[in-house]
Amino acid sequence: MLLPRNGAEFKKWIVGSSKDVAGGYVPPGSPGTQGWIVIDTASSIGPGRTLLDNRAWLEHDIRHEFFHANTLPESDSAGNAPLWVTEGYAEWAGSTAIVVFPQTAPPPTLPVTNSEFAKVRATDAYAQSFMFVSYLVARFGQAAAIRFYKRSLEPAYGSTAASFAHVFKHDLASVEKGWSRQYKKQVAALDVDVYVK
Repeated sequence: MLLPRNGAEFKKWIVGSSKDVAGGYVPPGSPGTQGWIVIDTASSIGPGRTLLDNRAWLEHDIRHEFFHANTLPESDSAGNAPLWVTEGYAEWAGSTAIVVFPQTAPPPTLPVTNSEFAKVRATDAYAQSFMFVSYLVARFGQAAAIRFYKRSLEPAYGSTAASFAHVFKHDLASVEKGWSRQYKKQVAALDVDVYVK
């Protein structure tokens, strides 16, 4: 694990990340070489606060990146898996009590393609993906959710949608609609004026 001295050093070591993130996993450059985890300890978590100022945030980011390091293939890709899968599952594995509520009005939509993921504010994309993965775990069970994650990383199994239907016996679009309805009800119950229209 690498802990750069500043944000510029982090960006140099993270290689190709376009999102505003606090950590990253850089896979091995070639077979037999070791990848590395980079944590941006200078990353802002609030006005005048960095990752080093909050142990829970730091531990969350470390767990998130170790999940990537321990589950992603030894290449620069995650097979067929879109970012909502790889980042949503890493957020799920890294989260104990740290959840950043998205800043979008309900119902959120899952950023299904990588281009959709890139267009959404980073914390919203990660939070929405995390909440959808949490919904999958609650609805279908942890074992099934993990089977889907593993299957989605293997190009031999085809598309993410095909892997989703195979494991969960439902199509992704209908499950996403169910999650979106549930999310809207939960947010309305919070009585948060900024999210409820």
